[in-house]
Amino acid sequence: MDEYDVLVIGGGVAGLQASIDLTNAGFKVYLVEKMHALGGHTAQLYKIAPQLIDSSKVIEDLSSKAFRNVKLALYSNVGSVEKSGDYFIVEVEEEPKYVSWSKCNGCLKCIEKCPIKTSYNSMKIVNIPAIYTIPGNSLSGKPVIDGKRCLYFKGESCRICREICPVNAIDFSQKPLTSTFKCRFIIIATGFNMYNPSKIGEYSYDKHPNIITGLELELISNPLGPTKGSIVKPSSSKPPKSVAIVSCVGSRSEKHLKHCCRIGCTTSLKHAYYILDKLPEAEVYILYNDMRVPGRSYEEFYRFARDKGVTLIRGIPSEIRGASDEEVSMKIYDEASSKLYRLNVDLVILEVGMETNINEVKAINIPVGEDKYPESIKPILNTIETPIPNIFVIGCAQAPLNIVESITQAQAATSKIIAKYRGCI
Repeated sequence: MDEYDVLVIGGGVAGLQASIDLTNAGFKVYLVEKMHALGGHTAQLYKIAPQLIDSSKVIEDLSSKAFRNVKLALYSNVGSVEKSGDYFIVEVEEEPKYVSWSKCNGCLKCIEKCPIKTSYNSMKIVNIPAIYTIPGNSLSGKPVIDGKRCLYFKGESCRICREICPVNAIDFSQKPLTSTFKCRFIIIATGFNMYNPSKIGEYSYDKHPNIITGLELELISNPLGPTKGSIVKPSSSKPPKSVAIVSCVGSRSEKHLKHCCRIGCTTSLKHAYYILDKLPEAEVYILYNDMRVPGRSYEEFYRFARDKGVTLIRGIPSEIRGASDEEVSMKIYDEASSKLYRLNVDLVILEVGMETNINEVKAINIPVGEDKYPESIKPILNTIETPIPNIFVIGCAQAPLNIVESITQAQAATSKIIAKYRGCI
């Protein structure tokens, strides 16, 4: 049986950083990622605030180091984990891609011709074929086929992708692969899920095309996205003249998520910047509960956005609804000015909250609190180590964090593992 020192579950920024640091320290690392490209949510961002760095540069830098030294299992899940003495016996299941990546030249002609188009992760602005790459992810160069949507696997005669492929890379005969190995430590870095805005019926996300999420705005702002970087209304593909950005959607709510997502305020400011940078004549409103932008350079970023002409309204609408096929309306009481706003805008951006994705690892029963986030052995002094010895949870799987904080936790977990391995703690 193969032996590794550390299993890392999740290939976002936290998982990548931990993997790189551990291999640099001489550890053998096995990294499992459920998608077919690394980078997680960060890879789908256009820019990272407050520095406004292209996310692709950060992800490409991390992934290039991981590809050199880490055992990677993409499009894979951890099937089982069993304790055996000082080791964990791990079974990893790799899903069939139905594309031979060793043959694929990345021309993507198959994607262009696939007759199936369905929404990606329930997002209304992104429709993807059954053979696809991850929208906005610069690392997603080679496609996979989703067997649940592909007509061939539904018993139909469609073989368009195989017929058009110039290098004969389509392989419908691929089967799941299982690998078993043992390791001493496990790091869970499965990240987060965006809260589903459809659960907030009064915000009409499912009822009007011009009400989208912050992640959808990231994708249409990105030159790699579905609109090649143009910010447009989904209803007409025309640029909006007015935009309302609503913070805390699902967050800080007794009905939905009680916790603050920690990144929403900064993200709303960043999105206002996107819009005014591409559409300088647009009217932009940010509707918020409290403007929480702690940390180095964040206050300056807030002032920068404010000085660009963003209208800040301290209040959250109780209801958002369509005023017409093209416009969306809402009322907001501004606590700062004691003024009632009646807004009719062309586009609404919902900055939705985040939920831990810890339950994705069904093979490990990590104790969780009332908020569904994992319990730690010391809530203040050691937040990343779980009550299960030698298992760590980092990044947004552990708590709502920004990118820098997630990377810092990865470095902390690496230090803990090195110290434990050497018998220092």
